Amino acid sequence: MAKLFSLVRHGCHDSVREYFLGFIEHFDGRSDCMYLDVRGQVTTAVGNLIDTEEDACRLSWTKDDGTAATEAEVRAEWRLVKGMTARATKLRLTDAGIDELVLSRFDANTHILRRTYADWDSWPADAQLGCHSILWSGAFFPLDSHWPRFNSAARARDWVTAAEHSHVQDQQHRGVARRNAANHQLFLNAASVDAEGRDVTALYRYRGETA
Repeated sequence: MAKLFSLVRHGCHDSVREYFLGFIEHFDGRSDCMYLDVRGQVTTAVGNLIDTEEDACRLSWTKDDGTAATEAEVRAEWRLVKGMTARATKLRLTDAGIDELVLSRFDANTHILRRTYADWDSWPADAQLGCHSILWSGAFFPLDSHWPRFNSAARARDWVTAAEHSHVQDQQHRGVARRNAANHQLFLNAASVDAEGRDVTALYRYRGETA
């Protein structure tokens, strides 16, 4: 038991947090600038919404010469992108800034998931990753009204049923089919982990692989 809790310092197994960035980039891509997503919302990094000027101003943007952008410059660029009048953006996030943004949202989502599922810390790593994948898509709230069958199955650790109800219904997103296939497999992996008594802290399907 000591080993398990040593691996949930961030609220989930270390294997999940360490793998998540590469996993989610495979579906959402990675961008250092502002852009409009398929719903017309201003977005950056790895599918991170910044659909208000205030959200954009919270991030550390740089100009082409490497100097920091002013708040006025960030607001101006956000308005250009939102108005679809920006042919070429001028402000960028650093790689470190992108990683920090993604992982900070990941940690915030983990906090939500720990409050939602009483036994979250003991879930198989594959189930934690699958749940984070669903939550990242923005299709997870409110939990019980939009995902009643998934949540009922997850709370019962019925991972096979959870897999059947883990699909995100978003045909506009280019990676939705691949994401759904990955989510489905992750929950089936979790079923095998529980059934066979394997190490819940280890990722199985994607260990050493590109998602």
